[in-house]
Amino acid sequence: MIAVIAAVSLGVSAFLYACSDKTKKTTAPQLTPGMSQQNNETPIPSPNMSSAQPSDNKKEEESAVQFEEKVFEFNGRPNRVFILTVDITEPGISVEPYLSFNRIFGFENLRDMAEKTGAVAAVNSGFFFEYGRPSGLVVIDGEAISPGTGKFQSLVIENGKARFEIIESTIVLKVGTQEITLDMFNQPPGGSSAVFSSIYGSTDRLGYLRKVLIIENGIVLEYRIAEKAVKIPKNGYVIALPSDHTFSEDPAGFEAVIDIIPSFSPGAMAYECASMLVKDGISMAGDTMPWVGNLNHYDPRTCVGIFEDGKLGFVVIDGRQDDYSSGTTGRETADVLIELGFTDAVMLDGGGSSQMIYEDNTVNSPSSGPDGRPLAGGFMIFMDK
Repeated sequence: MIAVIAAVSLGVSAFLYACSDKTKKTTAPQLTPGMSQQNNETPIPSPNMSSAQPSDNKKEEESAVQFEEKVFEFNGRPNRVFILTVDITEPGISVEPYLSFNRIFGFENLRDMAEKTGAVAAVNSGFFFEYGRPSGLVVIDGEAISPGTGKFQSLVIENGKARFEIIESTIVLKVGTQEITLDMFNQPPGGSSAVFSSIYGSTDRLGYLRKVLIIENGIVLEYRIAEKAVKIPKNGYVIALPSDHTFSEDPAGFEAVIDIIPSFSPGAMAYECASMLVKDGISMAGDTMPWVGNLNHYDPRTCVGIFEDGKLGFVVIDGRQDDYSSGTTGRETADVLIELGFTDAVMLDGGGSSQMIYEDNTVNSPSSGPDGRPLAGGFMIFMDK
């Protein structure tokens, strides 16, 4: 059984962190059990839930960015839940992915990311490979930084609306009248060809025999054999091709264009997350999920979702702190999201990575320590940017 035992809701100009000793338990009405399913399996009933009505604390000031804290109780286990609601239709409001140091590789503390970007709020983002490389699609200000895998849901915010979509990117190089479909983009080559932009780093980090195109300001500067790492121009690309690749004529001096398909409108953002946890208000949680693993453990969780009115919401659930917040299973997490009013939601990176910053304060209690742990990236929420 779960119950909401306290709630505090505040606007961006009226932040007040609610301490645990200020909450009071209230009586909770019974809810109908939710249903859980994944990969079209037979729906699995979730635990019986009960929920208290939110407290009478009123929002001191209506704002496009709202912070709220609630305490849910699952079968006697307390769970601190932190919610950021963002009205992305409001002028001056934006949500953007941020990669540590504005590079594909590396790690930074979430607080440092928020401070250097001027974000009013920040939340840890999704999953990453070794050394911080994103697991899938990243689009910032309409420009693709990392390609979509076509395997998992991406959060897309475009023209003031949010949606979830599975996106697989195609990379096309156009040189003169020739077109070449490339295998990889800002990723170590897993095929025979790849393109690297300056956000990948100072070089392509490769050390094998290949042919390379060096492109700057839309013009092919060089086409040659390389065996060592090649420097990436600040306003350009390095293209790695098989050593036996040939063009009908030397491409040096030709115009070159890199098309990442699908394209996005200026100002759009996209970020590849995980599988759906809630879809159309129904729990999709099962026993496991790619990237997350076993969903039956009580762990800290971070999620992002869309409310029925189109607003965006970020949720962090503290965990691994038994007397304060135990953490939730996948099904419990989905039940919390449904209780909060999300129609669609996905899971982000959790565990020791789960962290939320609001008005320069870490509002949750990360299991990795008060400052959280270094992250490869995060979501930054801006006002009047």
